Amino acid sequence: MISTFTIEEQFATWVYNTVLSWGIDEKSAYWVKAAVLSVVLIIVVGILDWLSRNVLLSAVKKYSKKVDQPILNQLDEKKTFKFLAHLIPLIFAYVSLPVVLKGFESFVDPLEKFIALVMLLAVHFFLQSVLKVVKVVLMDVEA
Repeated sequence: MISTFTIEEQFATWVYNTVLSWGIDEKSAYWVKAAVLSVVLIIVVGILDWLSRNVLLSAVKKYSKKVDQPILNQLDEKKTFKFLAHLIPLIFAYVSLPVVLKGFESFVDPLEKFIALVMLLAVHFFLQSVLKVVKVVLMDVEA
């Protein structure tokens, strides 16, 4: 199995060599490479977010129609799983960040902490949404 890190590293090396071939000095080439890779990372994370959200929500919707459970129907109605879908691109960004910012290690640690915080918030919002759905379902149950 080819690891993502190897593919990303090869792409980063290709970008750096391409920038050097334009006649830019090595110091500036690091900045240009970091900028290009950052833009590519933002675009890929956006596409992954859109894909993961749509795939996960449509899968849950199909399954909830098939099973017909009140709690699952409520989870689908409130789009609770969209918060979990945000974790996939965030994990990709977290793993890719050291490769994108290679040579700028002082930026990596704060950005990794920021991404970890956003992941924590996504999990928090997911759990909060699940608890709200459970509350609604339990309020509808007759004693």
